[in-house]
Parts: sequence; structure tokens; C-alpha cells
Amino acid sequence: MAPAPLAALVLFFWCMGNAVQEKPVQAGSGQCQRCHEDIYAEWSNNPAHQSCETCHGNGVRHVLAPTPANITRISDALFSHGPKNAPVRKKNGIVTLDLFIMSYCPYGIAAVNELLPLLRAWKKNIVFNLYFIAHARDGEQEAEEPGQPLPEGASVDSKCQASGNMEGTDRFVSLHGLNEVLEDMRQTVIAAFYPDKLLDYLRKRNQDIDSDWRKAARTAGFSAPAISAIAAYVDSRKGDSLFTLNIREAKKRKVNGSPTLFINGVEYEGAITAYPVERFFCDNAPRTGPCVAFPECGYDTDCRQAGKSGVCRDPMTKKARCVFTKARSFTVTVVNDESCPTCHTGNIIMEIRRRFPEARFDFIDINATRGKETIAHYGLAAYPAFLFDSAVTADPRFAEISATFTPAGNKLRINQSVVKSYHLLSRIRMPGRLEIMGSFQDPPFVEMLRSFETVIFDSLPATLVVLHPYAYRAQKKTREGEWTNAFQSLNGPGEIRESSRQLCVFALYPKRKAYDYALCRGFDVQQRFETRTPEPADEWHACAHQLDIDTVRIRACSHSKEGETLFSAAVALSDSVFNTEPTVSFLVNNTFKIAGYNPAILKVIISELKGLLP
Repeated sequence: MAPAPLAALVLFFWCMGNAVQEKPVQAGSGQCQRCHEDIYAEWSNNPAHQSCETCHGNGVRHVLAPTPANITRISDALFSHGPKNAPVRKKNGIVTLDLFIMSYCPYGIAAVNELLPLLRAWKKNIVFNLYFIAHARDGEQEAEEPGQPLPEGASVDSKCQASGNMEGTDRFVSLHGLNEVLEDMRQTVIAAFYPDKLLDYLRKRNQDIDSDWRKAARTAGFSAPAISAIAAYVDSRKGDSLFTLNIREAKKRKVNGSPTLFINGVEYEGAITAYPVERFFCDNAPRTGPCVAFPECGYDTDCRQAGKSGVCRDPMTKKARCVFTKARSFTVTVVNDESCPTCHTGNIIMEIRRRFPEARFDFIDINATRGKETIAHYGLAAYPAFLFDSAVTADPRFAEISATFTPAGNKLRINQSVVKSYHLLSRIRMPGRLEIMGSFQDPPFVEMLRSFETVIFDSLPATLVVLHPYAYRAQKKTREGEWTNAFQSLNGPGEIRESSRQLCVFALYPKRKAYDYALCRGFDVQQRFETRTPEPADEWHACAHQLDIDTVRIRACSHSKEGETLFSAAVALSDSVFNTEPTVSFLVNNTFKIAGYNPAILKVIISELKGLLP
């Protein structure tokens, strides 16, 4: 038996809860089939019904909240497809794999390393495109044609070199700084002009991304003239144009996270590791080529059969096989507001159906009498909520995820931290209030705040914004008189002290000035992150002086009872609402909690704050 590790299961729920989706889910027949097996046979057996609903109107809503009310009829779905725009499926067995990364992002590096063996094994069946997530410094530059492939020893013509003062470091920006931009551009050039050496270069380069790239290039088989040609091209106008064409794809597809993977043009939502991606290929391809020897299963989750609970024996070997027993039948009660456009339940329901094929669902609207009675009887504090019959504990697959449940009367409730984004029933609605929890030691958090700035102050000038730190109470103070020692943080005492200063600034100064101070301090952190230097003493003074903030006043506040009170209140909110989660979280209007961030979330937050959503 090879159960997926508990941490992985918790992570799945964590990432795939009812979080706001950035793009409509285009599930296709496979995902729909998994929810409809042996329940709606007429739908499942009719090819005309497959791959349509989830791409159109209420079909997307049906995936996010799978209730009967959210169903688009097939006639409505087909109405938008004429002869010129009907969907076309590839039949040549070639898979297009588009990977979006930042070259210095550790998660992007890990994704590339995981995919390298797959790309080699499937080299005749995969078209691999490597795209980068970066931005032109002064808006998008006009892209020129990149020209012909560089021969060994070639150099860029002098006119292009004469424009070399507009090199990559001056024209583009990326999350991890200028070194990342240069590496992004080098990999773009290698992919364009030396595609046969790209995989070897990536393998060597990712072993030590901070070292001299030329060492990795030499090890990957590049000659000295070729290395010089790559460097010259990166420093040229044509290099800028080639990179502009590359990063335009991320903007076109609204990709912001590294790594993000698309397979045949559809975003892949699973873990970007070799086994699940190859499993995806082999599940959708005949048993030929690399799929001939692919194991039948690697995890219990690969073993699926209608009405059965499956386990994988001898996983990931030639002897791998699925063994099935009759699945336990039980009911999951989903308590939700059926009129709420942001109360998504589809991902969790899909995972429940996959893990427990005999699970049945009972949907209850909180606005109905039965819904109010259910909330009162089980003491529910938020919605959507998922209540499992106790019979689930008899299923052998339950033990793997038992830690994600809390007893609720005679049922088991999925923890709200797993549900991820939800509406709190016990809190009083405070329109126009936005509270954000994150760490200024985390550069992506600073980048997110920077993207919020224009929206918050131009579109929502009346909004009250409060920032909260990652912190929690220590068991006891270690030194009398220093209140900060009563708390702990993922990034140490420095983060606690800076967070207390920022809370004081937000309490004592206008919102715009306080927000600008937070961004200024975030810039300091990013600079130190890129150069790997320690924080100088009183570094915060520079930002305070720049914004005419009284450093004596802020120091007095952050070291006094006033600072302790502000920090204690922030930590109390983190404990009760944010659950001290190690991820960016939001509390909108004092009632709607959201974990995680993508551009779609900003739109939802704006709509909620403006009162455009019920």
C-alpha cells in the first residue's frame, strides 16, 4: 500500500480549497466524468455532453459550486460554437508543454529539475516551451524579429551592440532582481538558438544558480565562441526583443506564479513533478513509447473504480497493481450560501469524490430554515462548511487525512484552514475594512502590496487598510521588560520589532503615509535579499525620514505598552481568523477570509469592498 503522505494530502486541501480561481476552470470530460460516474449515466455516456458545460457560463460555476442550480444546458453551450470556432483536439500524439518560471525561484528550479528526465524520455512526443515571468521596466518594448540562429563563434552586428546601453538589466525587472533577468534572457537565447543543449544547460545551471553561468555552459558542451555569442546577444537590442516576445506570453495568459505549467494549452493543476505529469500523459495516450513500461499505479489515489476503494501494491514498479475493496457509503453535508458567488466548494467536493467514491452529498443553504438549524446544532462558525458522517472513519482511506477534521456533534467537520477561503458567521460586517497578514521578510508579499497600491488609493480611497505580521505567542518571556520576547515569528526577533514599528506607523499616521512606509521597508528587505546582506542597525530610519515620520515617536510607541497592545491585538486576530497560516491572507469587511493570492483575488476584494457582491 502506498498512501499519499499526510503532509501532501493536507497541502492538496490547502492549495485546492475553495480559494478564488484566477481563471475559469476548463475541466473537460475527464474531470466531469469523475464526478458523474455511475450517478448520471445518461450524461456520462453521451459524448455531446462532455467538454462543454465547464467551459461555458454556469458550467464554470457548476465546477466551483456543483449544485443543480449551476448547470448550463448543452444547447446553450453549443450555441457559441460555429464551424469556424469549434474546439479542435490534437490527434498526432504530440504534447505541447509550456512551463512558466522565474529562473532564480527555488520552486521554478525544482519544477525544471523534476521535468528534465521526462523531457528526455518523451523528446519525440513533447514540444517544450520555456517562458519567463518578468516585466519591461518602462512598459512593453516593441519587439523585433530575433533573427537567424547564431552559428558557433558568431557575434551580434555592431549596430545592435551600439544600442547595448539598453541592456537587460536596464530594460526589464523580475522578482529576484537583475541577476534573474540576465539568467532569464540567457535561457531564452539558448532555447531559441541552441535548443539541443538547453536541457543539459538547465541541469548544470540549476545545481548552483548563483555561480558563474559560463561554467555550466562549458559543462553543457558550449564552445567559448558560443558562450561569447550568447552574452553578446543578451546585451543587444535583438536580445531585448527576443525576451520581450517571451515574457509577453505570461502576460497574455495572466500567469504570475512560478512555476505554472500548461499541457496542450490547458493549465495543469497538479503537482509539477515527473510522476504525476507523466501519469497525465499516459492516462490520455495509448500504451506506446514511454507509456509501455509506465507503472499501473504509484499512489493509492491512482486506483479508481466505480464503487470501490483502491490501494496500490508495489507502487511505481513494473509489478505495481491496484487492489480494490468495496468503498464505504456515507453522506457529506455541504453548508453554504447558494447565492454567494465567492463561496466555492468544487475543488474540495472533487477531492472527496476521488478519495471516497461512494460519498453522497447533501447541500444545505444557510438562508433556509434547515440551514439555520444546522448552523446552530453543529456550532458552525463559517461557511462553506463540510460535515462528514462518522461512518467515514471506517474507510481505510480516512486515516491519511484524519488530522484535517474536527469533531462536530455526531459528525466530523473539515477544518476551516483546509477550506481556505470562507465567510465568518460570528463577526460583525465592517464595510470598507481590509486587513492583510503577511511577512515583509518575504519579497513576493512586498510585490503584492506594491500591486495593491494604485487600486487601494485610487479606486478605494475610503478603505481602511491594516497590515498584520506572521507571529504567535511564545510560551513565556525570556527577559523581563522586553515585551517582544513574549512572541515568536518565522523570521525571528527582527521581524517582530519591524512589525511593531509598522503597526505604530499605521496607528499614528495617515493611511497613505503608513502604506508608503511599509513599501519602503519592503524595498529594503528586497535589496538585502538580492545582495544577501544582513540588516544594518536602524535601517528603518531612512524610510521614516524620507516620509517625514518621527523616529523618536515610533520608537517610543514600539517599545512601550502602546506597541505591545497593538501587536497583541494583531496576533489575537491572526490566531482567531488567520490561524497563523504561513501564507498571505486577507480579511475583507471583517467577515470574508481569503488565504493565498492571485490577480483574481484582488478583483474580488475590490468588488467586496465596493459592495458589488452580495
